[in-house]
Amino acid sequence: NTLYQDGTQVGNNSGSPKSRSAKLNTYIGASQILGGYLNGQIQELIAYPSNQSTNRAAIESNINTYYNIY
Repeated sequence: NTLYQDGTQVGNNSGSPKSRSAKLNTYIGASQILGGYLNGQIQELIAYPSNQSTNRAAIESNINTYYNIY
């Protein structure tokens, strides 16, 4: 998994996915591991079931066309 914010990579996780038995919950805007919550707003979240890194520039351009962010 790789996280981008405003076109800049801000995080990644190359480890193996945790099993459901690990009982670690993940929420959009919150982290059980870090113990914190988002203090702000999320305008849009896009998640793909496969690697889209080769399409990232086109995806970001499409987002900009809609939101006019840059």
